[in-house]
Amino acid sequence: MSDTSMTSEDPRASPFTTREELLDTFEGDAAFVGELVETFLTRCPILLGEIRSALEAGNASAAARSAHSLRGSIGYFENGDAYAAALQLEQITLQDLPCSPDLLAALENRLGYLDACMRTEFFR
Repeated sequence: MSDTSMTSEDPRASPFTTREELLDTFEGDAAFVGELVETFLTRCPILLGEIRSALEAGNASAAARSAHSLRGSIGYFENGDAYAAALQLEQITLQDLPCSPDLLAALENRLGYLDACMRTEFFR
């Protein structure tokens, strides 16, 4: 099984949650949605750093915990490639299997695209 298989090779194919959809989900609470977005954009690089550090240290359980947190956060905004990559990384590390650098790079690539989409969608 290749650990770079995703739902699509093009990160732009990911279903992205719009501002309006989030407002509907959270009963029109624009302040909460703004806080949720800000928190995600702040925490995402931190969680990626934790995953990278844990993988470099060979600490699969720490990598799995951070991947789980990241996946949960991604789920508010996207349910496509970024979510799938975080889930795959979480599953691999939960099984204490080696994680290829390609999977982490794919996750970073998809998160970079998600970040750009979010900044466009929520800060226009």
